[in-house]
Amino acid sequence: MEKLRKLIVDTAESSGLDMSCLLSEPAMTSHLPWKLSWVTLENFVLENKLKAALLSSTAVNRENEKTHTNRNLPWSVGSDFSSRQNKFIAKSRVLAELESASGKEIKKAESILSSIVFGLTKEPGFVERAVLSNDTRKRFSVIEDSILRAGAAMRCLARSANLGSAKVLTAVTAVLLPSGCVEKNSSSCRDFCETLGINPKSKYVELGIENRKLYDSFLMRDGDILVGEEVTCRSSPAAVVTDIGRNGSVTVKLLPFNNEKKYRSFVSGKVRRLEPELDNYQRKTRFDTTPQHVKTTIEDFFRRHVPISPNKRDIAKRRHPQHPAMYETKQAMLRYQTMNELWQQFLEEHEEMGLLMQNPKLPNTAPMIFHNNAPWEMRKAKDSGCLCKDCESFHLLRRGVTGACAAIVKILDRVKLILQPSTELQSSINYLSKIKDVISTLSGYETIVKCLQPCLLSNKLENSDFICLNGKSCKACGFRQWWSNGLRKLLMGDDSTINQDLELSGDEWSLTGIDWWYFSSIAKPTIVSQSNEDDNENDTDDYQPTQNTSRTLCQATKRGTLVDFLDEFETQSERHASHRNIVSAEHRAQIQYHRNVRCFVVRRDIDYSENGSIKDKRQIQSQYWVTQGYTLFVSISSWLMACEWNKTTGSIPVDAEVTVYGELAGEEINKDSFWAIVTDDDEAEEGGYEVTDAQGKIHQIPRSLLRHRKRHSVATGHVTDDKIHDRHAM
Repeated sequence: MEKLRKLIVDTAESSGLDMSCLLSEPAMTSHLPWKLSWVTLENFVLENKLKAALLSSTAVNRENEKTHTNRNLPWSVGSDFSSRQNKFIAKSRVLAELESASGKEIKKAESILSSIVFGLTKEPGFVERAVLSNDTRKRFSVIEDSILRAGAAMRCLARSANLGSAKVLTAVTAVLLPSGCVEKNSSSCRDFCETLGINPKSKYVELGIENRKLYDSFLMRDGDILVGEEVTCRSSPAAVVTDIGRNGSVTVKLLPFNNEKKYRSFVSGKVRRLEPELDNYQRKTRFDTTPQHVKTTIEDFFRRHVPISPNKRDIAKRRHPQHPAMYETKQAMLRYQTMNELWQQFLEEHEEMGLLMQNPKLPNTAPMIFHNNAPWEMRKAKDSGCLCKDCESFHLLRRGVTGACAAIVKILDRVKLILQPSTELQSSINYLSKIKDVISTLSGYETIVKCLQPCLLSNKLENSDFICLNGKSCKACGFRQWWSNGLRKLLMGDDSTINQDLELSGDEWSLTGIDWWYFSSIAKPTIVSQSNEDDNENDTDDYQPTQNTSRTLCQATKRGTLVDFLDEFETQSERHASHRNIVSAEHRAQIQYHRNVRCFVVRRDIDYSENGSIKDKRQIQSQYWVTQGYTLFVSISSWLMACEWNKTTGSIPVDAEVTVYGELAGEEINKDSFWAIVTDDDEAEEGGYEVTDAQGKIHQIPRSLLRHRKRHSVATGHVTDDKIHDRHAM
């Protein structure tokens, strides 16, 4: 009140009023002075309000005029607000208008703001990202930069024509593809391609869409892996589950070589479902690629002319270059001829095809296409065996088996056209089919077994009877039962010519197209024989034979007909059967000794490796005519380790040899013991092992009843001047 009173007094004085009049009688007794003062005050207030209204109207008019002017002006980049307060006021005004227009409904507000932003995007200098939140702006900035860089790289790769670039383009397209792109002609796909700047009609876009569909379907799969599903594992990028054990183990078949691999668990083998390839891109075959029928013809030629190794253990093995656990095995093919010699035979059989592959400058040299399409299991032959003349002669004879089988197949194909064969013809066909079955076996051992098959029931040559091995004593078995005592009597006449009346006869029997090798002894020329030859030149009345007794053993080639080859095959097979029986019996005895020998028995094997001559570093002339010889031989002594044999605890590795129910070292041999090999140690922690005996039976045996057959070998080299290889040289 004091402040108000003071304000009123000061205002009155400043207005020139006489404050003493307020104390006069009229002022104190009449209300007119006070009414006049109130009216004056009201007039003053109304004047102030009028002035304020005029000023506000002027400001509004000025603001409307400014707004009207701004609407007509074009958009410019301008500058940001000078202060945060001005920015806040502007934000409040815009937000108030937005709330009023949308009724505070989010969808309407989004539609309004989207329309505003869409309209402003047409103005130059407008940055669309500036209207986003900070987090969205950062994320959008990274995505946009990645898309622009990816588009630039893809446009550059699209100009390349190699397969690697096509695979990269296909993979990138599949990875970046949005969910709405299900077809390359869809609007979403066109927008996607337009964003990256790539051609929506290109092949890699189409394949990228297909690859992404397959990958999306893979992502939808759930649950445990089942038998038969394709998976990836540590050993191969592609495999098929073949078995799932109760203990959690898993067995897979590795592709493409189809060998099996067993893991203890899915985790240890890193086994998981096979993911579809996002970069799968198949190109059309180039016009200059070697046709498949040419590759097949070359491979078939090698398989006809290159024999398979007669040794069952001669296995060719190849591993995957990137995944060594994958491997493929096949029976080895032994090439006894050079590639150029085989090429000449190929030209004779496939002249038109060979001329197209032939190098005009090197017509007798096998081209690379001929080398590259040879079977991978084919290798240059290296003869091996017991190196006796019987074995090696039979091996050399078997080199003509391929040509003989080819001739027999032609004969059988020709007689198949006869609709109603006679009894004699049917009998001849049966003989010929049996002969082909015998000579086409993979090894000499199997050939002799088939020859003795009517009497040999165990398929073990060492079990054959003596009468079957003694020449032509047995009347039931032997190659002669099908050839000389069978088909040859029907085919050949009394004058050793082919019976043309027989329907089985043909040119295949008389053509000399079968080659085989044999050993031949050639006499060495000496001074005596050369002098006799000189005398014979002067004296031609009488012939004087050479007096040389030194001969050289060498290999020679013989070419004959199918009849000649079968005659020789019968002779050699009868001669080879007895020798092969002895070798098989020795091999069986060696295996039995190896499996049943006990501790404290030492075995010593000696092999005379080579002979040679000892020469001094510096020799006088007369020493050149004197040779000091030596013999080099190796001695290997081996025995079972008693310390390992007597163990009743401890681990035994898989594939280790054991004696089940074996006695301790030095004790009396247990008659019930038997040899076996450890095949599984999954239950080794519980003290049990799975072993397989010689007959293939599986047993579960505790560790305490297994004697580990661990051998210790000592090899020593020896040199002696004794050229006679007997026990005195040891």
